[in-house]
Amino acid sequence: MSAPPIVLNIFDHDDGMIDSTDDLIGRAVINLLEAANTDDGMNHISFDDEIPYPAWYPVKRHYDDEYDLETGASILVSIQIIALDQEFSIPAEDIELNEDPPIIGG
Repeated sequence: MSAPPIVLNIFDHDDGMIDSTDDLIGRAVINLLEAANTDDGMNHISFDDEIPYPAWYPVKRHYDDEYDLETGASILVSIQIIALDQEFSIPAEDIELNEDPPIIGG
């Protein structure tokens, strides 16, 4: 599988506590080949409508920064690679993402 990495820029959201600007927490860079071949023997990528088992990825300010396993930030991600015209068992328009938790089927 040859593909560019997925880059997630992660921000916080401040509602006027100290300031009201969103601040960059860090960036997670996910190499798809590494996500497909992990040490735990699980494939963390799905190519169909199944939700894959998620994995933790380090969050760092800069790509070359050292990562501390004990104190470093991380993000839990599951990855699906799909065709643009793929139909889903739950159509995206039936999921209310603005709700917490998301409501399926409105």
